[in-house]
Amino acid sequence: MTLGLCIAAAASIAACGSSSGGGSSSNTSAGSGSSASSPAVAAATKALAAAEKTPTAITQTLPLKSAPPKGKKVVYIVISGNPANAQSGAAIQQAAEAAGWTYKEIDYNSADLASLQAAFSEALQMGANYVELSGASVSSISTSTVAAYKKAGAQIIVSGTTPNEVNSVVNATPIGAATRVHAAQILADWFVSNSDGKGKAVFSTLPMYPILDEVTTSFTADVKRMCPGCSVSLVKFSASDLASSSVIPTLVSTLRANPSDTYLLFDWAGYNQGIDAALKTAGLTKVQVGGVGMEPWSAEGLESGAEKAWVAYGWGYTGYAQADATFRLATDSPGISGDTTMPTQLITKANVGDWGGQDYTKPDDAFEQFKKLWHLS
Repeated sequence: MTLGLCIAAAASIAACGSSSGGGSSSNTSAGSGSSASSPAVAAATKALAAAEKTPTAITQTLPLKSAPPKGKKVVYIVISGNPANAQSGAAIQQAAEAAGWTYKEIDYNSADLASLQAAFSEALQMGANYVELSGASVSSISTSTVAAYKKAGAQIIVSGTTPNEVNSVVNATPIGAATRVHAAQILADWFVSNSDGKGKAVFSTLPMYPILDEVTTSFTADVKRMCPGCSVSLVKFSASDLASSSVIPTLVSTLRANPSDTYLLFDWAGYNQGIDAALKTAGLTKVQVGGVGMEPWSAEGLESGAEKAWVAYGWGYTGYAQADATFRLATDSPGISGDTTMPTQLITKANVGDWGGQDYTKPDDAFEQFKKLWHLS
């Protein structure tokens, strides 16, 4: 997602909770000054060997009871111009057409909650049996919308949110917090291993997004558990910080004021464009950049050596998982819990070739693996 789209999403009542602005800082995991024990560093290093491997299998393993019934209609409600939604939508459409379903899209403005409810209403008028949504909180779906869908016998499937709420109308299981928790553990392993148990990091976070807050909470807890000699200082940004373009200058100022902090990590790459050039201009050449939620410019940073490690997962795979959950609802099949996570991989300069260009696309044959589970191959 581009920074401009991130700003639009940050303004969304649907996707955000309350937060304080100004790039506030806090030290959440201060070490004692001694390094982590050798076993802890060794364990983290060993875990990285698995994390760096290219995924070859999807996370879902249970086949449907039967192929999805033909003739259904699925509508994906997308944030206008959002490339992540576009990638997920293309995957949902691919799955829908393979099943003999009709696929449609409706745009909405993420900064306008009323436009989301209007999109839900339009989807029902179009005769949708299933409606897909990504990233928004379940609380953004109005009670009147839920009531209308219940009356019509239609269902809403939401991905990339937390908590994973489930009721007779809404299912928010696909690609929820579990993926971010796992990715945070991989990043923590890399940080502890790479720093030999002595790392001091500035961690940039957007706490207004509950799904990203899972990354921050998990990462800091993992580091505290593994590495008494490490420290993590949080710098929290708000929607106004994004809109004012103060993120990069604030991070540079923070690192200048704390020269012993030689790691700069992010809960998502979607708002860190320009950081490499800013660090170089400031003379902060020893700072190692990485994080969770890799984007195309992250790959460029890894290739140049300006950035060191990112945990990647794909928006296209999110669409397949969302379609899988939808097909399970349509066939009364168990196993939706198998869609809570997706393949992840630690990407460094050594394996940056596994990055798919505009999206992380592993495993390469993910769609074919899903089709076998759907009885469509």
